[in-house]
Amino acid sequence: QQESLFEIATANFNVLKANITAICSSAEIFLATNPQQFDVIYIDPARRNQSQKVFQLEDCSPPVLEMLPKLFTISSTILIKTSPMLDIKKAIQQLKCVERVFVLSIKNECKEVLYLLQKNTTDILEINTINISESEQHFNFNYLDEENLSVNFSNPQNYLYEPNASILKAGGFKSIANTFSLTKIASNSHLYTSVEPISDFPGRTFKINNVLAYQANQFKLLGITKANVSCRNFKENVETVRKKLKLKDGGNIFIFATTTSENKPILCITEKVADL
Repeated sequence: QQESLFEIATANFNVLKANITAICSSAEIFLATNPQQFDVIYIDPARRNQSQKVFQLEDCSPPVLEMLPKLFTISSTILIKTSPMLDIKKAIQQLKCVERVFVLSIKNECKEVLYLLQKNTTDILEINTINISESEQHFNFNYLDEENLSVNFSNPQNYLYEPNASILKAGGFKSIANTFSLTKIASNSHLYTSVEPISDFPGRTFKINNVLAYQANQFKLLGITKANVSCRNFKENVETVRKKLKLKDGGNIFIFATTTSENKPILCITEKVADL
């Protein structure tokens, strides 16, 4: 659509000897004049409106929601990349023909969410979560099972588990607990626990060394002066907890400030476990 960028992209394709045909046009004009059929259409809508960043589908360009009926006349398969800020369930409702969702994180930071649309699909929608770091972590589930599953709750046991960013973004909270036979510390904490260590967990695993009430005088007895602090479903933020406990940031100790299912604020003093 922008001639200068079109020329740069075309030059790069030629240098790379890539078999890509580039067309300088808006999506609307292309759809109005194109006679061809395609196996797959891939769309990465622009997330900037004038000078502002946007992420809702209705605010992006080209207007994907308006174009979907026309797009499905030239291909039965459409792949759309969106911002990780977009609510997945809302996008599924808007796009309607979603067959699969891919939630991609790099080093535990959610980067992209992609929606695979299939014309007239009747399959149960599958959520594929991927986290790429030193290794790849994959976990798949569907929202139908997620809604119907039940989860058991318990106080922290011997091991603590934190799902990776893709699973947390996708909302597979009950599915991850059931797949790995874990209990949950509280409904909104999204921290899980077990007596014995679980192998191949898609996230971070910690060995729990101490569990104590959130009281500075009790914590002082442990003699810990440096730790990594995380707050999950907790009444205070990280900076406040660190200041109250007189902690420097860093080291090999990981402290999770969270709330139990009995609504009691606690501290889980842990150390990270290498991949099992």
